[in-house]
Amino acid sequence: MSKCICGSTEEYKIGTVSRIIKGRKILIHNMPHYYCNKCEEISFNLNHEPTGAVVEAYRKGWNEADYLDYIEDKLLAEKYGEDVIKVENGESEPYEFERAEDLFKLIKLM
Repeated sequence: MSKCICGSTEEYKIGTVSRIIKGRKILIHNMPHYYCNKCEEISFNLNHEPTGAVVEAYRKGWNEADYLDYIEDKLLAEKYGEDVIKVENGESEPYEFERAEDLFKLIKLM
């Protein structure tokens, strides 16, 4: 547990947080955060903060996103580059066969 700016102890949680970007409310599910029951302040660990997920959701026109999906996509992009296979609504984008095969191997290990 960590200390809040009000001096109370914060509780570690994984849940839904909301952020507003350009007047639009975006919900981020499965977001690790600290919550203070006294002042209701929410804070984040520097390793897990919602900015990237919020911006991505906003750019895609979504009102909500899953932080775990965002992190998974980010890690795969770092490992395989931006052209990794992406499947959305049952349609896949072009990809290199060897890279997709590696991706499926990685998914099986998870």
